[in-house]
Amino acid sequence: MKHKPASIRDVAAMAGVSIMTVSRALNNKAAVSEKIKQKVFSSCDELGYQINPSIQDLVRKWRNGHTRNIAFIMVGKEFADPAYARAMDGIAKAINEFDYNLAMAFLSGEEQSIQHLPPVLRDGRIDGFIVSGELTEEMINVFKKLGKPYVILGNYSEKVSGDSVRIELNYKSIMFRLISELKKSGKKKIAYFSEAPANFFEAEITELFIKSMKDNQLTPDEQIIYRGTGAFCGAFDLLEPVFLQKELPFDSIVCVDFRCAQEIADLIFARSGVGKKTKILIACMRPFSYHKLPVPAIYCEVGMNEVAYRGVKCLIEMITKSESSPHKIELVPQISIEF
Repeated sequence: MKHKPASIRDVAAMAGVSIMTVSRALNNKAAVSEKIKQKVFSSCDELGYQINPSIQDLVRKWRNGHTRNIAFIMVGKEFADPAYARAMDGIAKAINEFDYNLAMAFLSGEEQSIQHLPPVLRDGRIDGFIVSGELTEEMINVFKKLGKPYVILGNYSEKVSGDSVRIELNYKSIMFRLISELKKSGKKKIAYFSEAPANFFEAEITELFIKSMKDNQLTPDEQIIYRGTGAFCGAFDLLEPVFLQKELPFDSIVCVDFRCAQEIADLIFARSGVGKKTKILIACMRPFSYHKLPVPAIYCEVGMNEVAYRGVKCLIEMITKSESSPHKIELVPQISIEF
């Protein structure tokens, strides 16, 4: 004979508390002491009781119009993509801190209407969402039709982001500081490598490099601004012939992408020889502080986790307070030097 599933009343009776206290304990409310929470949790474990998430969503929505569910939407990229993976740390921190639930949705970028979106987005199951990846004007227009608050994570052109709320890194400040630190180290002939110059983001960063050189009273040299052939082409094939020259045309190099910076560092290391101290200094961005190159470097901590955390925090404020947010919030990462 099949046993009837345990109810919240059964849990309350076993724990010796009210149904309201059980509900508060399971929703991690501060009004319930840790001792009572443990009694409730133990009773749930013994009875095999689990909250029905669908009922919870309906109850929450009935109370204040909110489900306390938000979504992270990735467009045209994988959640495991190194450029976005760190965002999950910031998202997890935020939803735990603000007691929200997270849904995840992958979109191809070809969706043309609300009906092409997965049910979790179109059927009123979320209060809002954060989004990143390969965004286009068309995708943003589809998102707007949902009528839900949303926040874009990352740097995009004004043409794409428009009046959308977005959290991004202040690359103007980042590039100026990297060049400034290289100058302080006595470097004047500073090169730059861009893997995919046709990409809006990389084209913008290249222009910021040129401007930052001038702002630091240094002369940018087009001959040592190296441009790759596209995404994931790497730096090795293009720069290996340069490093085989008797004299290098630069004394330092800036490369935003850490993966490409690793290839450049290998070329620097090979040229210097084992056990020899290199005079070439590299400046780059890195996703984690424990990522290190085998040569002296100036690092900028990318902080995608902080971008995502601020994005979720901003979204929840939009949901709960119905307040308008600045269209653009810029974050400035930390700079560290490791000689």
